[in-house]
Order: sequence, then structure tokens, then C-alpha cells
Amino acid sequence: MCVGVLLTGCAKFGALPSPSGAGATGPSGPSGPGGAAGAGAVRAFDDEEGTTESQVYANLDAPADPGPCVTVTTGTQAVIILTAQASGSTGSVGGFMSFSVDGVIPTNAVGDPFSFRVFGNDPVRASAVAAITTTPGLHTFCAVYRVESPGGTPTGTFSARAITVIP
Repeated sequence: MCVGVLLTGCAKFGALPSPSGAGATGPSGPSGPGGAAGAGAVRAFDDEEGTTESQVYANLDAPADPGPCVTVTTGTQAVIILTAQASGSTGSVGGFMSFSVDGVIPTNAVGDPFSFRVFGNDPVRASAVAAITTTPGLHTFCAVYRVESPGGTPTGTFSARAITVIP
């Protein structure tokens, strides 16, 4: 489903369509057909602080709310922007934030291109931007979290969490 990160580009990912979907005017031909106005960005924000000890992507531990999540109708492409303040319980603990689409959780692959990670116990405000391909239709995008540590019981802390989807 995902084909690359917007910041580094994607070999299989073409240019984003214009918001109107209108074709270009040819030198001797008429304008292309008009398209429906493109949908704007959809954003969800949760200022509640939450933690996780999970080493696979999951929701934050209770009492923190899951996500945040947005439901949006997309075409064949979407841009996802994640932001949060994050920290680990020690200097060697990494906190990761990524996203699921329609409940499909990302893998913990090394170099997960759709997440951001923060190492250390000093809170850092971080962001990640990803461009993905989707099947046209209604989709739910939710923020998910995990930690990584060389040993012990790691804890990641996340606050001021946001997800923005540009269909």
C-alpha cells in the first residue's frame, strides 16, 4: 500500500493531482474536463499525555485515548502528517509514532519510512510526512506507537499528538 516518503520521493509515486482535476489546455484544443473540488486536509489532535511499553505498534496504554484518528475519503493517493512531543524513559529508549490505515498496523521494519522516532528522555517535538497510495474510498487513519530498547522495560511518552491527512 505505501510506496514512499514524501521528503525523499518515490520511484513509483507520480505527481499529486491538481485539486480541481482539470486537464491542461492544449495549444489548439479545449480545456480538459472539470473535476470536483478536492477535499481539504483533515486533522485530529489529542493533547492528553500517554505512554506505551509495547515493542510492536499499538494504541497508547489506558487511560490515554487511542489515536488520534481521522476518517476521510481519498482518491488513489494521500499525504499523512504526524506530530507529537515524544520521549523515552532513558537515553537508550526510542519512541516511535506511525499510522494505521483501516486498522492495518505497520510492521516494525528497520528504517520504517512512515514513522518518526525519538531517542532519549528529553521531550522532543517531532513530525513525519508520508505519501502513500490508497484504494479510492473512505479510510480511517489512526496514530499508533511503539518503543525500542536494548534491554529492560522501556517506556515511551507521547503528548500533543496530531494526525493530518491530505486526500
